[in-house]
Amino acid sequence: MVMLLRCLPSSFNTVLLRDKSALWKSEVTNTSTGNQKFGLGMEETLEKFGFGWLLQGRINWLRNRFSPTIAEKFIFNDRDLLKSYKARWERVCTVQDTYLEIDHLGRLLGRCFPERCELGISHITKYFYNVCIRAYRRDVWSALKHLIVFKDQEDEQ
Repeated sequence: MVMLLRCLPSSFNTVLLRDKSALWKSEVTNTSTGNQKFGLGMEETLEKFGFGWLLQGRINWLRNRFSPTIAEKFIFNDRDLLKSYKARWERVCTVQDTYLEIDHLGRLLGRCFPERCELGISHITKYFYNVCIRAYRRDVWSALKHLIVFKDQEDEQ
């Protein structure tokens, strides 16, 4: 999100991308510390293709995440944002995995409809319902679990 917000002014206005190292450079090394950080590398894509775009391999578009090998070394990662993202990492993964599972089921249904395979459609539809119910239960449980007091905890209070 931070990356896209940084790109937004550049898409509506005339901006010298060279002045924005997070967008312009692919790699930046701090001379005093020697730490290497990664940017989007629009300098390279502009030279190669004639327009500024994101370097290949920076983002996993199927999962809408930064590539894991360089995610923690991006120039514009806000520490608080990164901590929040890491704290919710398990939740982010389960939501995205559910999305990918539903997307896959949709493609399977697309294959079954032209052939009118009733048995296949029935099984896929039942599985789809189960995925939705599992996601619903997970969401409701995560929203309510802090309100639940177990008998052992009640005795201690």
